[in-house]
Amino acid sequence: MKRMPAGVFKARCHAVIKLVQTTGEPVVVTKRGAPVVKVVPAEAYPCIGFPVRRHRHIRITLWEPAWLASHGRLEIPGTVEPYVEEVSSRLAIRPLTARGAVLANQLPPDYSTDPCDRLIGATALAEGIALVTKDSRIRNCKQLSTIW
Repeated sequence: MKRMPAGVFKARCHAVIKLVQTTGEPVVVTKRGAPVVKVVPAEAYPCIGFPVRRHRHIRITLWEPAWLASHGRLEIPGTVEPYVEEVSSRLAIRPLTARGAVLANQLPPDYSTDPCDRLIGATALAEGIALVTKDSRIRNCKQLSTIW
């Protein structure tokens, strides 16, 4: 995720908005190095503007932020395990079902080849829920309803 000081954001506001709109990648604006706001695409707002408990997640989705944080690709407050515990306490975690496992293998070949992405998408499909993603390969899947 791109970060920039508030002064740079102020000077390049329109260009940053266009970048976020076209890439779907959020930009974090900082003051003295500390994050103060995040600019996100308008399509992402419906999924972040509601209470978190409304969103359902498959258990494997807890692994991804743990992996990203452990590898320095996700900035988190504190250490990894307490962060993942906090996140999981605010989510409705869904089990992987037999139907989800079968559907993961029936997604089209141009869908993500990442097994985690396939399981997450298949679970959304099995439960009839929208999947929140910026990944264009996943958003282009005709079988799934996506947000973002």
